[in-house]
Amino acid sequence: MDAGSSAHYDASSEPRATAMNNRSGYEITSSSTRAVEHLNEAVRLTTSLGPGAADAYKACLLEEPNLALAHAGLSFTQHLDGQGDPARESFAAARSFASSGNRREQRHIEVVGAFSERRPSADR
Repeated sequence: MDAGSSAHYDASSEPRATAMNNRSGYEITSSSTRAVEHLNEAVRLTTSLGPGAADAYKACLLEEPNLALAHAGLSFTQHLDGQGDPARESFAAARSFASSGNRREQRHIEVVGAFSERRPSADR
């Protein structure tokens, strides 16, 4: 861009994280409605111990790769499945993106971390 140019960067064209609500009415910091839909399904499957939760978290991450809650949920399901190394890697990703979430989301990640950083029985 030359010195006479009046062009400038317009940040309004960038996607912005906004607060959307999950099925329970809690705010989820996300820029993708589809990611929140996948997250809702993943949480439903996780809490019912149903199959497919890990796949739903992965689908969420395809929509929004920086969504810390999805990384934390994936870590939790991997931990339950005895996948120690992948669980620790997923949790490391959750922790690295946690600051972009609201305080409730950050606390959620801390709780998952207290669980997920333990060694699964398959690793012992």
